[in-house]
Amino acid sequence: MGYVAFAADMYGEGQTTTDPAKAKELSSKFYGNSLMAERAQAALDQLLKTGLADESKIAAIGFCFGGAASLALAYTGAPLAGVVTFHGALPPPPAGTGEKTKAKFLILHGALDPLVDKNAVDAFLKAMDDGKFDFQFVEYSGAVHAFTNPDAGKFGLKGLGYNAEAASRSWIQMQQFFREIFGS
Repeated sequence: MGYVAFAADMYGEGQTTTDPAKAKELSSKFYGNSLMAERAQAALDQLLKTGLADESKIAAIGFCFGGAASLALAYTGAPLAGVVTFHGALPPPPAGTGEKTKAKFLILHGALDPLVDKNAVDAFLKAMDDGKFDFQFVEYSGAVHAFTNPDAGKFGLKGLGYNAEAASRSWIQMQQFFREIFGS
C-alpha cells in the first residue's frame, strides 16, 4: 500500500505465542496501568528515529491487544494522525485526554463480540463522546472477536471466529480512513 509499517515488540524479547492461556498471561500485565502506553510510545520513538516515515502522517493500527495499545498510545497525546482498531479491547480514554489527543479514530468491531461486551462498548462510546474525540465506530453484523484472523477458529475458543466479509470490509474501511487523514 506504500506505507512504512512497524510492528512493536510489546511483550519484549521477541516473545510470541499461539496458546490462548499464555497470550492472556502476557497481555494481562498491560491493563490498568501505564505500561501499555509506555511500550507503545517506545515503539513509536524507534520508528520516528529511523527517518523513514513522515512524522505528520503517522497512524497506529492494531488487532485485539494491538488495538488497545494503539488507543493507549493515542490517549497520551502522541503525534498520531489516526488510530485504527480491529476487534480490539476498548479501554475508555481517561478524562481530560480529549484536549491533548489530535488523532482521529476508526474503531472496527464485531457486533457479536462477547469479549468486548455491550457495557464496555457503551462506556467507551460515552467516554469518546464526552471527550469530544473525532471517531467512527463501525460494527460488523455476525462478527465475533478476531474476525480478521483466518485461524481464529482453530483454537476452539467460544467467541473467536473468522468472518471473511467483515475482514474484507474492515480492511477497505481502513484504506478509506487513511485516504481521509493522509490525503490521496
